Amino acid sequence: MARYKEKRTSRKLIPLPKILINIYGIMAVLLVIIPEEIARIILEINSKSRGHILLKKSPEWEVNAELKIATMKIKELRLLAKHLQLFGYSSETADKLRTRILKKIPSKLPI
Repeated sequence: MARYKEKRTSRKLIPLPKILINIYGIMAVLLVIIPEEIARIILEINSKSRGHILLKKSPEWEVNAELKIATMKIKELRLLAKHLQLFGYSSETADKLRTRILKKIPSKLPI
């Protein structure tokens, strides 16, 4: 045990210079934030030139079971499978689970 303590040395962290921190901040802005804003602006210009905007979810997404199941996360799918008493749902992928759920319920049945 004493041998272990002898080998262990206290290592001190060397603080980064402020200029290096500022450079990292500038790089983050240049590589992440600016391209995001450019993409948003391009999408807005593109949608205005075509005369339409990206559509929000219509009420059909809440009525049609197939559309609603397509947007569910795996946790929601597993809860629905449990409610429908499907066996072996916990080990299946989301795609297989969606297929099994859709076979179990009619497509026009609201969930």
